[in-house]
Amino acid sequence: MVEINVKPKKRWLLFLLLSALVLVTNYTVYRLDEVPEGMAIGSLVDLMIIIPLMAYFFIIRRNHSAKALSLVIAAGYGAAWLIIPNEHLAALPFFKYLLIAAEGAFLLLELYIAIKIIKALPSVWRHTKHLKSESGDFFPHRLEKAVHRNMSAPLFIKVYLTELSLFYYSLFSWKKKASITSNSFTIHQKGSCIALYVMLIHAVLIESIGLHYFLHQWNPIISWILLILNGYSILFFLAQIQGFRLNPVKITDEDLIIRIGFASRINIPLSCIAAVSQYNGPEKLRKAREKITFQAIAPDFMPEKPQFEIILKEPQTAHYLYGFTKKVSQIHIKLDDPSSFKASLLGKLEEDM
Repeated sequence: MVEINVKPKKRWLLFLLLSALVLVTNYTVYRLDEVPEGMAIGSLVDLMIIIPLMAYFFIIRRNHSAKALSLVIAAGYGAAWLIIPNEHLAALPFFKYLLIAAEGAFLLLELYIAIKIIKALPSVWRHTKHLKSESGDFFPHRLEKAVHRNMSAPLFIKVYLTELSLFYYSLFSWKKKASITSNSFTIHQKGSCIALYVMLIHAVLIESIGLHYFLHQWNPIISWILLILNGYSILFFLAQIQGFRLNPVKITDEDLIIRIGFASRINIPLSCIAAVSQYNGPEKLRKAREKITFQAIAPDFMPEKPQFEIILKEPQTAHYLYGFTKKVSQIHIKLDDPSSFKASLLGKLEEDM
């Protein structure tokens, strides 16, 4: 097979464009005065075979477990149920059995994951408690470290861990306080990061009410789906607010720990830091440099340049939502108290030499 060398972002864009074309084409055909005979079977092939195959070859095969393919097939089933009119589905008696088969597959998958988790649970829990006494970190981060230490973490478990962090920060962390020491440094207090997220929450709330009302008259199912997605977006923004508030940049005796809200993080051993310098580069990085750079900058209404550039001796792994990672060779960071951060970091680096 010929290997198509396409960059990850372009692969995603190409997959989304082709999938959108398939969806729009199928939706449009059923709005014609005469629907071609056998169109429902063609739509099922498009939605439950063609789109999953595109997902596999463009995305899943390269970066993820093939188990993720079942999610795409399930999404195709849902799209078929929404797009194909009932009178055409009624002519396909096997369609209902596809749902039974899909549910059975998901039950087996959930059972498989549950067995793996239950078997590893005692060692994971012991390690989680040990990390609390050792680092005092928040529960989702300790649990994630313990999971990766004591068991393999396929895509589904990474998704569960991300969801756990999201719900923990958005709903259950409001009584928590940030652990502030002389070597802790905030990155959001002097900007408009929190105000930006509050504005986005208000915008989503207003849009949800208006859009739900109008869409409900056209298609109640789609209106409820969008309402749920908007609710999820609000939880995400709340989790980001709490993530910035509770997770300042920390310099320990061994690591530089950076978390951007709850959504991305990197732990850099001090022994891997080659240089710390004032950033004098462009505001917008070229794509080649952007790929190897971790941006430790709180979002704001007006994007600002970083204050420091930290060069690493060897690439380190940055972690993002749902288990996505990338190797970075430099860190660009902007802090509320840059002079104290630089003095503290250089002092730790001198001690480490």
